[in-house]
Amino acid sequence: MKNKKNLIIICVISIVILLIVGLLILFLNKNDDSIIITENGGTSSRWEYEIEDKTIVEFDKTNIISSSNNEGGEIKTEYIFKGLKEGKTTIKFNHYDFVNDVIEETIVYEANVDKNLNIKISKVE
Repeated sequence: MKNKKNLIIICVISIVILLIVGLLILFLNKNDDSIIITENGGTSSRWEYEIEDKTIVEFDKTNIISSSNNEGGEIKTEYIFKGLKEGKTTIKFNHYDFVNDVIEETIVYEANVDKNLNIKISKVE
């Protein structure tokens, strides 16, 4: 009876340890493959991205992650990118004025793709 109880305790502890290790692996391998751009929905402007080396990274999709209920309110858009091959490149986001079609602001990001095609994107200060 005591051996059966000990076996159950060992099994439960093993399962908990496996869950913790699995969560740690998942958390530590998080892919930073996106850029979030915040804009005012009521302005006459647009954001466009430029990828320096399109053989390393390509655009995948966008997600609207938050939007104000007010007309012309703040909109946050997530731009998701996909790694194609190992290497380093830059992604530039240019903020254009619709009326004059001039760049008002540029934000530069560095994208590092590892051999497993995981991407780490960081803003260049």
